[in-house]
Amino acid sequence: MSNRPGRNGKALSLLIVWSIALGGIFAAIVALGPATRAGACDQIGINITGDWTINTPQVCSGILYTVDGSIIINSGGSLTLINGGLKFSKDATHAGYSLNVNAGGALILDNSIVTTNPTLINPYLKLALTVSGVGSQFVMSNGAKLKFPGWFNTTGASLNMTDSTITGFSAGSVMLRKRCQALAPSSLAAS
Repeated sequence: MSNRPGRNGKALSLLIVWSIALGGIFAAIVALGPATRAGACDQIGINITGDWTINTPQVCSGILYTVDGSIIINSGGSLTLINGGLKFSKDATHAGYSLNVNAGGALILDNSIVTTNPTLINPYLKLALTVSGVGSQFVMSNGAKLKFPGWFNTTGASLNMTDSTITGFSAGSVMLRKRCQALAPSSLAAS
């Protein structure tokens, strides 16, 4: 004869044990998985070519981007740079590149830099940074830097700068490149 109640009891116990074990494994996978980040960065490489228009929150961490274009941050968009920054590659043929934060947009620099590249062959170092319109904001903190000659224009914007620096290039960093250009490869022939 079969012992149906005993067999059903064992099956139920086994089902409960398996449910608890699988639930524990699932909980461990979720707990040990990567943390979810709000507003991941759309830029996956270090080079930004062309204009980047930002309409959603972007959080970019640990990368100094080389920018060959303009960056426009519109309403609803924000760019948060943490331990990185933007280096604009401007030369005489690309002098119009700029960084614009429009109404409702935000630029947040946390231990990051916005600069231009003085080591190009024919650099144009002046950068226009504009933060304008209702609800626009610009935040610098934790040693953030603006390092370029040019323009920093604000109109109707919220500015918050803490433990940060706004400066240009030293004469030495710009003059060093000009001296290197003066020594063309043909003048460096071995004797």
